[in-house]
Amino acid sequence: MTRRDLFAVALAGLAPPIPRRKMVFVEMAGGPSHVDTFDLEIGPWTPSWMCPVALGDALFPAGLMPRLAEMPGRFRLVRGLEADSTRHHSMVPAGAGPRLIATTASFPGACRDSLELLRHHDFVHIRFGNWDHHGNIYERLRPICRSFDEGVAWLIRRDVRIAAMGEFGRKPGPLNQNGGRGHYPVHAALVA
Repeated sequence: MTRRDLFAVALAGLAPPIPRRKMVFVEMAGGPSHVDTFDLEIGPWTPSWMCPVALGDALFPAGLMPRLAEMPGRFRLVRGLEADSTRHHSMVPAGAGPRLIATTASFPGACRDSLELLRHHDFVHIRFGNWDHHGNIYERLRPICRSFDEGVAWLIRRDVRIAAMGEFGRKPGPLNQNGGRGHYPVHAALVA
């Protein structure tokens, strides 16, 4: 499944319908580790505080995203996406709608701002990163995932259609010598 296919699925009914098919796309810039977020893979490297829970046939890190873990019927995890490239790139072309740039500290606010923008636009793009975790992945995932969890859960509670994903995934299996993961063409997404 490509990104274009994912957008079509999200808009066509995998997520609950909302008026006028309005959507927030969260670009998780830098390539988040799908095997530590939306397609959790458990191994001896996995910290116990990740607290995996089952969401359908997938595992989800409740320790990283506790608010989302409490609303399993409100979103879907789309696994097995294939990236065109493992190079960093912007996923949404210019002119595709209002674009917000968010840091870890500002992401929940950008989600709130996107709701106001949806009053006048059908598509809002939030570029949120840096998910480029070649080292110290678990320490770096904690703050960024907590911010993601807060903002996306807030949007879901307001019945906003959402697709969230990065441009590629991260290499599965044990961590590298720096405690991180390299780029990988397979990844996953969250749609609501």
